[in-house]
Amino acid sequence: MSEKIRQYLQQAEEAERMALGAADEEERAAFLRIAALWRDMAETRAHLKEQQE
Repeated sequence: MSEKIRQYLQQAEEAERMALGAADEEERAAFLRIAALWRDMAETRAHLKEQQE
């Protein structure tokens, strides 16, 4: 796993932790959407690396 993918996954985990401490449901949902975007970026990066190999 590349360092960039690892960083993206760490960002996703951080957003998920923030969601746990959210003040309300709207804030929680926003953090979970951010986490999903980070995970999507990691997946896209992984697929691009596979295609380059």
